[in-house]
Amino acid sequence: LELANTLETLLARKKLFLNPDLNIQMLAEQCNTRVHILSALVNKHYNKTFLDFINYYRIEEAKTLLADPAQQKYSIDTIAHRSGFSSRSVFYTAFRKNTASTPGEYAK
Repeated sequence: LELANTLETLLARKKLFLNPDLNIQMLAEQCNTRVHILSALVNKHYNKTFLDFINYYRIEEAKTLLADPAQQKYSIDTIAHRSGFSSRSVFYTAFRKNTASTPGEYAK
């Protein structure tokens, strides 16, 4: 659980998930652990794949941005990019999977 706390702290405070190129190797290095240990933690403790786990944080960031009146001047694609997504289609798929709505529906 210490590794889980380290992982959550890194993601919440440093917002490493905003890097669209973030991969499990990079995150394992930040957590001072091996890739297979981090992968096992994410799979077993969070019951998610690494990508689903990271996308959860990205979607939470996108939801925050979509709910912020100061961010409404930005397009959904810009919000996706600012949340760490490099692809519009991946953003929409992940958003729908996590919220059961599209980003546009959520923003309304």
